Amino acid sequence: MVLRISRLLGLIACSALVQIALTSNASADERITDDYIALVFEAEDNDRHDERWVLTNSGTAEQENDPDGNHSDGAAGGAYIELLPDMRVTHEDEFGPPTAFWNVPGTGPKAEYTMNFPEAGRYYVHIRAYSTGTEDNGIHVGINDTWPDSGARMQFCTAGSEWQWSGRQRYSGGGGACGARKTIWITVEEAGEQTFMISAREDGFEADRIMLIKDLSNNTRICSPNGIDDIKCVNGSLENVDEIVDMAVSSTVSQPEIELGSSVLVSIVVRNDDGYDSASDVILRVAEGIGTHWNVVDLPEGCEFVETSISCDLGTVTPSFRGEEGDTEFEFAFEPLQSGELDMPVSIGTSSVDGSEDNDAANQSITVTDYASSLGALSLELADTNLTWQSNTESRVVAIVSNSGPGDATDVVLSIGVPEGLTVSDLPPECTGTTEFQCDFETISVDSQVSLNFGITPAAAGLYSVSVGASASNLNGEAAASTIIVDVEDADGVDAGADTGSVDAGADTGSVDAGADTGGVDAGADTGSDDTGTNTDTGGNDTGTDTGGNDIGTDTDTGGNSIGGSSTGADAGSGNAGSSDTDEATYRGTDGGTDGAVVINPSVAGQSSGGTLVWWTLMLLAMTLCMRQIHLPRVGCRTSD
Repeated sequence: MVLRISRLLGLIACSALVQIALTSNASADERITDDYIALVFEAEDNDRHDERWVLTNSGTAEQENDPDGNHSDGAAGGAYIELLPDMRVTHEDEFGPPTAFWNVPGTGPKAEYTMNFPEAGRYYVHIRAYSTGTEDNGIHVGINDTWPDSGARMQFCTAGSEWQWSGRQRYSGGGGACGARKTIWITVEEAGEQTFMISAREDGFEADRIMLIKDLSNNTRICSPNGIDDIKCVNGSLENVDEIVDMAVSSTVSQPEIELGSSVLVSIVVRNDDGYDSASDVILRVAEGIGTHWNVVDLPEGCEFVETSISCDLGTVTPSFRGEEGDTEFEFAFEPLQSGELDMPVSIGTSSVDGSEDNDAANQSITVTDYASSLGALSLELADTNLTWQSNTESRVVAIVSNSGPGDATDVVLSIGVPEGLTVSDLPPECTGTTEFQCDFETISVDSQVSLNFGITPAAAGLYSVSVGASASNLNGEAAASTIIVDVEDADGVDAGADTGSVDAGADTGSVDAGADTGGVDAGADTGSDDTGTNTDTGGNDTGTDTGGNDIGTDTDTGGNSIGGSSTGADAGSGNAGSSDTDEATYRGTDGGTDGAVVINPSVAGQSSGGTLVWWTLMLLAMTLCMRQIHLPRVGCRTSD
């Protein structure tokens, strides 16, 4: 029984020792001299790490996604950790999956090292790493799960040199991507136990040993790793320890002159030109007169309105390399609220000591014109002053150009176009041209107009178009235009008695004396219901007047002893327009029973129903006379079609 209890206690004690071993702090070699304090430890000797950090030593089997092989033979202690799988080997390779690049510190796979820091202060970070190319040479460092800019983008330009130390930040010091020496550090707020951390930037990174070195020489000695395990100090000082920054701001605009109502883009670049020290609490201020001079179209994230300007909190700005990832860029869109010369000032400020203030502000002057208020708006109207146009006769066309503004129309040009067959026979004094015509006006004031009267003569009958256009050098919108269509009649073929009615013009419906003819005296009055002209009998004894309802014209009877006469007139009705009718009736005979002949020859040019009725009426009268032989012995009757 005692033996069993002893064995049980032994197992418990052994388990506890294993647990303590698994959770113990990373073993750091603490070295203190007059020039420095150094903490030196193995990268694989960590308290916790993500699964993609793989321990590699001489006994590690070949890894499927480790294209550069095992390098444990040159590592301190014969072991190191590598971020696998290594998917991105060359610049042309994809970024995953799985993820192969983490540019933001603290977002990639991590490893943690908890240790005792004998003093507070700045500790420069040096890591011994193995790089085979440009895609496995970057990492981030931090402390207590915080990731300061001074620990970001640690760069190794040591490809092909096997295991090498580096403590450079990418693009620090203005010397290119490889950066300046001793530009990676962490700040320990107080002595005691703290957790140092690494975070992947690129897959395939291989870490062997880490040194954290604090300067104790008051910046008179520069101490760095030497070989695998040594530290070497030389006389000199580091610029980056002065904690003096050099913030700079510059700006450009998309265009120096804009119209009121349009917008302008303002591009701003913020840099820390110190090259070593990060600037803290950086504030960018943009523009003045927001709401009075400018309206902000688009406000970038991180910026806000402060009174009449814009304030952007940039936090900490790391040392910058001109034109590369260290620069902080902004773009604003502004609309001017008034015309004139408007300033666009920008400035940068920081709580750090700024060694040069000459580059802390910039200004762009933008010319804003109110062009829209100076534009003219033209309208055009054409008026035909002639009711009818006739060939070879001048007619008048009036062009009226109006300007509704809001500005005076300048350099106004009217262009007149006439087709072949029309001749501009009378040109206003403001106009010139022979086949193409142009009229020029220096200015047409707001809410005013000009009127131009043209004489145009057509050569022949037909349909014609007359077009006029108006433009100006400061026209608001499209040019004005107007066109009229004119119908020209042939002057030689105009009928003064054109029928426009449905009732025949000039139809005689008078009566004929049936008694004895004593010299051919006909006292009958012609009365026609559709004849409003005048009937004149000449050459015989018949004189009468036609009065009708729809006939406007002159009715002329010509003959010896007339029945009817010759009628010419114009109907005012709705049926027959432009026709003329001529009725002819000839009566020849003598008193005392002399044989004679009656010839009735109707000619109905207008084909009116009134003419037809009259013709049949006269035929009936003639036939009646022939049959009765009243006052006409031995009469021979005939008709003629």
